[in-house]
Amino acid sequence: MESFSFYTLSIVLFLCMFYQSSHCQQTYPKDFDISCTGYPPLSRGYFCNGTLQSCKSYVTYRSQPYYNTSDRIASVLGSEASTIASINKLSNIADEIPSDKLIIAPITCSCTADVYQHFVPYRPVSGDTFLQIVNRTYQGLSSCQAMMGLNYYDANKIPDDVELMVPVRCACPSENQASNGVISLLAHMVTTGDSVSSIAELFGVNVQSILEANMLSHDSRIYPLTPILVPLESKTCTTDPGSFFCDCPNGYAADRVSCKPDPKKLPVKWIALLGIGIGMGFLFLFLLGYKLYQFLKKR
Repeated sequence: MESFSFYTLSIVLFLCMFYQSSHCQQTYPKDFDISCTGYPPLSRGYFCNGTLQSCKSYVTYRSQPYYNTSDRIASVLGSEASTIASINKLSNIADEIPSDKLIIAPITCSCTADVYQHFVPYRPVSGDTFLQIVNRTYQGLSSCQAMMGLNYYDANKIPDDVELMVPVRCACPSENQASNGVISLLAHMVTTGDSVSSIAELFGVNVQSILEANMLSHDSRIYPLTPILVPLESKTCTTDPGSFFCDCPNGYAADRVSCKPDPKKLPVKWIALLGIGIGMGFLFLFLLGYKLYQFLKKR
């Protein structure tokens, strides 16, 4: 049965790469291997299947000892502490987060060697192994196979005082997804008790969109410690502009995969410049009037 699923997955991936890969969605890796043995399908990450070489993406991370503040989580994920605090409604980047609380973090996802990844420099502590780093520190957001492809050290004997490069799993919208209004994709690690419907409810999306994004059916099962993609759609930003992924700069609005100027709202910097311009105009008129007054008085 395992052999059948492996060959089936291989055929699907081959067809996607051969026939307009930009139209294919990603495959849910139900046989995701968290060990350092073998090279199961998708162990390196999701295949590049869209027109974007780089995009804004999201991952979920559960707070744990040491990595329990926005700034520390940002450092381990290569993200922005202030944005993590804002998205997760934390008042300060140094606020301690309760253990095991689910945190959403934005990252930049890039297509490298036909695989979507987000690279983060990481300094291992004494005694770390690749397996411990990907499963404990990165909670399955990377894999041993991906680590070994970038870091030429013994997976079980990492030298002291070295800097590793950790490829974090992510994905960009396919051409089909972008045309259907998907702004971004969130990589979520499934935990015990999760279901597609509970994940959809958690992130405010519909079940069908998750099924399609991961090439699943309504009868498909999902398993703990496996990644699943959650598509985030632009229509949500219209009905709920406060959603965490609708965080365009002031004066801009979400438009599919990018931010565009909002015609209804001037950016703060333009308002400030307008105010300065008006102030300078009044000052110029005042000085001109004063000089004219002095000139007329002398005459």
